[in-house]
Amino acid sequence: VDSHQIALMLDETANIMVRSGQHCVHSWFNAHNIKNSVRASVYFYNTIEEAQKFTKNLDKILRIL
Repeated sequence: VDSHQIALMLDETANIMVRSGQHCVHSWFNAHNIKNSVRASVYFYNTIEEAQKFTKNLDKILRIL
């Protein structure tokens, strides 16, 4: 599944921002034969509800794709 597509869908359907791509470590991704990834950054100010919203919407998107 294309990481950029997942990031775009999370943004457009749930207003959730994530990073997608190879995150400035292209050589590591290439060495492990991994195309790209999606990265969510959380911190102490994120709520349980926000984490649940993220996982719920990510699950919906993965079912579609």
